[in-house]
Amino acid sequence: MNQGVIIDGSFVEVPRQRNTSEENRTIKEGRGNELWNAEEDDTEEDRKKKANKRSHKDTDARWTKKGVWSMCSATAS
Repeated sequence: MNQGVIIDGSFVEVPRQRNTSEENRTIKEGRGNELWNAEEDDTEEDRKKKANKRSHKDTDARWTKKGVWSMCSATAS
């Protein structure tokens, strides 16, 4: 039975994401979409900053090895 299909298996160069170890744990637990959400007591400027940061994060991407190189297998959004 087919469980999934790879549409495009290419490797791409992407900027390294600089997450804290706590953010990395949350992403690996599958709760990455909870990060960088605006909270009630945030100012309008803080809300914009968090929305901007969230739009630049790909929480579904995973790192893999190709030969001796570490590469990010980015997802199509």
